[in-house]
Amino acid sequence: MIPFTMTTDARARWSVGVATLAALSLIASTGEAGPWVRKPGSTYTKLNLARFSADQSFNQGVDTGLQYMGTTVNLYNEIGLPYRLQLITDVPYVFGRNNSPQGVNYLNNTFGDARFELGHGLVEGLPLLLAVEAKLPFYSTVADDDETFSAFSATRESFPDAGDGNVDVTPKVGAGYSFHPIPAWVTAELGYRVRLDGFADGIFASLGGGVFVLGEHVALNMFSNAVFNVEDDPNPELRATREFVYVQGSVFARYQPWFEGLGLSVGVGWLPYTKNAAAGNDISVGLSYEQ
Repeated sequence: MIPFTMTTDARARWSVGVATLAALSLIASTGEAGPWVRKPGSTYTKLNLARFSADQSFNQGVDTGLQYMGTTVNLYNEIGLPYRLQLITDVPYVFGRNNSPQGVNYLNNTFGDARFELGHGLVEGLPLLLAVEAKLPFYSTVADDDETFSAFSATRESFPDAGDGNVDVTPKVGAGYSFHPIPAWVTAELGYRVRLDGFADGIFASLGGGVFVLGEHVALNMFSNAVFNVEDDPNPELRATREFVYVQGSVFARYQPWFEGLGLSVGVGWLPYTKNAAAGNDISVGLSYEQ
């Protein structure tokens, strides 16, 4: 979604608040929408393909001792609703593969952690958003409370993991700033992640920005997001809560006026910090349509 242009007075009123939130976040968002809420009936759809590889693999936060390689196909949607509301859905399908030094491979093709978000623009015409995000596992989890991971086998239903199998609920606030007339912007989010089923709660934060070059046909983007736990795991030998910092740079191109609303993006991402999760890198390509 392309940020709208703010008036000079609006930028002046909100620059202090946005700068404060960005300083608190320190890390940035992978979200497409940001705090610019869509008009009712306006939509944005993106089909994204990402390839991730790591030297380690974790199942529900427990190290398996195997390498991991996965391909994820995401269908992402934004829908503008009345009363300054916006609905976001993000449904992935994961092709996961664990590799062992002995040449034994474990394959799992399944839906992953789906994300649903309902946001409300707090002030008409200004990029300030209050939202609630829910992460739901669209797959079966590996372990029950009486199982251990030392005796995993290739026949288990969800190995390697498509996610941690947990339901997360994250209330959050987002803000943005447009540098109009310069075609550049920054966004930030800060929230509290409630994690159910024996996992630890955490702080979610994000920070991102971009600038159009070559007129308004090509944009350069940087964003990052992170989760840091605020409590200890009650049962870390069985289920260990993940922490991470993710950073991505991407290039976005749109084809107007020849193909109005059509866009293409290419990105490269990296996990510089992880805890109870694989540290790796990814490349992605996405095709989007906005109307």
